[in-house]
Amino acid sequence: MSKRKTLGIVLFILSLLLIYLGFFSKDRRYTKNMQDFLDVKAFSSETVSVEHLKNFDIETKSFYFGEKSRKDTDGYQNLGTVYMYDKSGEVINEFELFENNGNYIIYMRGVYLSVEYSK
Repeated sequence: MSKRKTLGIVLFILSLLLIYLGFFSKDRRYTKNMQDFLDVKAFSSETVSVEHLKNFDIETKSFYFGEKSRKDTDGYQNLGTVYMYDKSGEVINEFELFENNGNYIIYMRGVYLSVEYSK
């Protein structure tokens, strides 16, 4: 194989890697999840009670997220899907909500996040 062909293949593979890191990496998905929470104006769900949804009102609650894994949801009950709406009423995203004794984990864009409340 010629040097030119080899260089072309290497550059192609590097380009694919950069595209992946830019659009599909866990950090990118985490960042997009945080942006959605900043843009959200309302939540709704067919299965999650209003009492649980009130815990995600960013105007009255102060919380942050910690990164978790699938195994961290052991012992948690899956309450269902929660839909996020922006100020124009459009659905901007959705997440699965897990709860255990008032502690919450959400699963959104392939990332598990714990919800930690500020004191």
